[in-house]
Amino acid sequence: MPQNSFPRSVASGLLLTLSLLAGCAGQDSATVLNLPADRSAMTTDSRGMLMYQADAAVFRECSTGQLFPVRMAGAWLETERRYLEARGESPAWVLAEGQATYEWAAPMEGPERYHLTFDDIPELTLGQFCGQSAEALLDQVWAVVHLDGFGLDRFADGHRPTVKLTADEDSAAGDYAVSGSTGCNQYGGQLTLSAEQMAFGSLVTTRMYCMNTADIEARFLDMTREAVRGSLEGDTWHWYDAEGRWLAALQASDR
Repeated sequence: MPQNSFPRSVASGLLLTLSLLAGCAGQDSATVLNLPADRSAMTTDSRGMLMYQADAAVFRECSTGQLFPVRMAGAWLETERRYLEARGESPAWVLAEGQATYEWAAPMEGPERYHLTFDDIPELTLGQFCGQSAEALLDQVWAVVHLDGFGLDRFADGHRPTVKLTADEDSAAGDYAVSGSTGCNQYGGQLTLSAEQMAFGSLVTTRMYCMNTADIEARFLDMTREAVRGSLEGDTWHWYDAEGRWLAALQASDR
């Protein structure tokens, strides 16, 4: 199964892919990161998901979903040591909270953009994420825009897996009816949801075979069994497995 690692040579590609997913979900303006329009530096308390591998680190900020390259300066050396200690052998995303400075700069590859420097050693917590709320997820169709192991080009023909949650008056608190497409077949079942945790129940699907999307369907269905953590970062709903590996990203769709 593909892992969420990225060698130095494709680190800029990861930044580009994740940047395409970044956005703002219209959250309370008091909690949303607002960087200066004139591209000047800004220091502020920050909260987001940190990933480091192959000498490249990225930080996905919780309120906006924006992705920032992390500079190997400031408090980075001790942050790196604690990150590697926290995550163990798995290339996991770890929740990072602390003061950081955002500075506009030109990277070695790619366009100019804001970069992040940790001024102090952030608090790092493996197994915690930005959080999610049923109210923000209910009654919308969430379409997959990233699926572990598949490039964005695989979804160009519109065969995207989708997820829709609806409240079921007869279900226990935290349990929701779930339905959608696997990229080929329609499915239905139940999803249990809390502030960070998620668990799909058994899903019932139609039985059509789609040659061009059979692998996407198989991976999506596997992922409904692997995904145990959900995190709404900006306007993107991210799924993670028990070890903090990033599995999927979904965004609200008109479909």
